[in-house]
Amino acid sequence: MNRSPIFYETEAFFGSWEVSRLVINYHSSLKASYKGEMTLSYQKLGRSDHHMPVRTKFIDKGKLKYNNQSYNTSQFYYVDFYNDKIDVLFANEKPFFSINKMDLSQKIFHRCNSDQYYGCISFISKKCFSLSWKVSGPRKKYYMRVIYKKKYTKLLTGV
Repeated sequence: MNRSPIFYETEAFFGSWEVSRLVINYHSSLKASYKGEMTLSYQKLGRSDHHMPVRTKFIDKGKLKYNNQSYNTSQFYYVDFYNDKIDVLFANEKPFFSINKMDLSQKIFHRCNSDQYYGCISFISKKCFSLSWKVSGPRKKYYMRVIYKKKYTKLLTGV
């Protein structure tokens, strides 16, 4: 198992990321694709001490193509960075999943009622990571793979 804390510097996550997503629905045999942008921005929490996380807003907006149709979509999460872990929370601040800050690739799990989400997150470099999910439940059975690539921003000089 490859271990390195270098990919988990909180500030490295701030900014805009290109998002590419592929979803395979095993019930309908249809595929969906998604292109968009994810932004992680700092949010100040009420009090500040070393036990409090650095909270970021995770906003993902883009276009989903499915069954010859195109849809504008968006998602919102919170991401809390601690010294030893990262927590991902839903918009209502309920936990989604956690990862530790050492393993470059790790398995994750989430249960939502009867649905089970088995995932894997892999940090490829400081500017690229992937997330995959196998989801099963009474009415769900799909696979999803997401690639996040850090967008480069040009600095204005001589202004």
